[in-house]
Amino acid sequence: MGSFVSRQDAALAAGVTVLVIKSWLHRGWLDADGERRFLRSDGLLVHVDDVLEAERDTRHKPGRSHRRFQTELAA
Repeated sequence: MGSFVSRQDAALAAGVTVLVIKSWLHRGWLDADGERRFLRSDGLLVHVDDVLEAERDTRHKPGRSHRRFQTELAA
């Protein structure tokens, strides 16, 4: 069971930018079944499990890439 973390920590854990976290928070994402999902939030904090699920659900969408470049992650 996960917990609520800052948007910055969630972005780091999922390997995405804070802007992607904000997008998932406000616009949601489509899961594998095509259902729109939204991050659980407690003010400025987001639920880390939701962030990891969103990253997994959107990772392999054709024409979409929210992943940081590997060189940016290594820095």
